[in-house]
Amino acid sequence: MVDSLGFNRLDCNHNFGEDVRIEPLKEAATCIWSLLSGLFITGKNFLKPQITTIYPYKEISNVNTFHGHIELTPSDDDSSIPRCIACQACARACPSDCIEVIAQENPSYIDETSVDKVESKTSDAPVELVGDRLVPKVKHRMPPRKVKRVPSLFTLDFTKCSLCGQCIDVCPADAIVFSNNVYLATTNREELIMDLIARLKKEYS
Repeated sequence: MVDSLGFNRLDCNHNFGEDVRIEPLKEAATCIWSLLSGLFITGKNFLKPQITTIYPYKEISNVNTFHGHIELTPSDDDSSIPRCIACQACARACPSDCIEVIAQENPSYIDETSVDKVESKTSDAPVELVGDRLVPKVKHRMPPRKVKRVPSLFTLDFTKCSLCGQCIDVCPADAIVFSNNVYLATTNREELIMDLIARLKKEYS
């Protein structure tokens, strides 16, 4: 049947009916293919060895590549003293303003060009005979340090830290490294404000 505008009503109705029946079939085929693809990936990986660590029943052994909060590195002459020279470059470079460094004069700083400035600690026997002279008996001679300033306080507010590593990059003394602490978790925000000097002394004491 042709209407006044020249359209074949029977053909139009017939084509529309076919589209209505075909679209649900296409959608169902797509869903079935998606389901089968997911089942195939799941089945393929189901037979492979387990690589996921179920914490806390198991602990991660390889954490060398993990970047946790920053730590201070010990100096070469005394492991309880940080290598930090208190230049405060890390605090200035930190975009999160989470590092605070307070500098002080190094009490053990010695000018190596002057022997008279070498500090020493004497034992209970104040003198000893060296050749034909009595000289103070040295129990421990303090090693000279070329650093004039050391940090009296070095704190990290880990609640602000973004682990960007800029403090590590700008440190001229290589005094800062990432820790490998993957188990840091707490419900108290105050525990995330860390005294890094105290942590260094505790670790190497």
